[in-house]
Amino acid sequence: MNTGYAAAKPARAAVDALAGPTLLEFGSSTCGHCRRAQPHIAQAADQRRRGACPQICPRAQSGSGCARMKILVECHAGYRGEEEPRAFTMGATRLAILEILDRWAAPEHRYFKVKVDDGRTLLLRHDSASGQWELAGLVGAERPPDPGATKLH
Repeated sequence: MNTGYAAAKPARAAVDALAGPTLLEFGSSTCGHCRRAQPHIAQAADQRRRGACPQICPRAQSGSGCARMKILVECHAGYRGEEEPRAFTMGATRLAILEILDRWAAPEHRYFKVKVDDGRTLLLRHDSASGQWELAGLVGAERPPDPGATKLH
């Protein structure tokens, strides 16, 4: 694993030629957010090497959307032919979409803010040209608090 920042971004062809899962981080050694993310990135890389599924990047949790993960989405096409996500698979985990909270379109993508069956609210992105889906971010808390849990003050 290369832990330093390169002076120039890599060529797309060089990235496409890399074998296996690849994490590209674009940041700066002078950026406080980038420096604080380093332990989380190292932990996710270590989990991946051990075969565990890493958590979503903390910067994606913040909504910046810098880390995107390709996902397999099960869709339903209504009478108008527009596809809506109903469930998706991330690694070995299948999550059912309980509710589409919001949706919007950009020139090349469609976005869906969804609530899934484990209680999280996630942002999904659909690339209209390629048909690819991505997990673009986590909205709010990682998981909602357990309603049966006792709160200590």
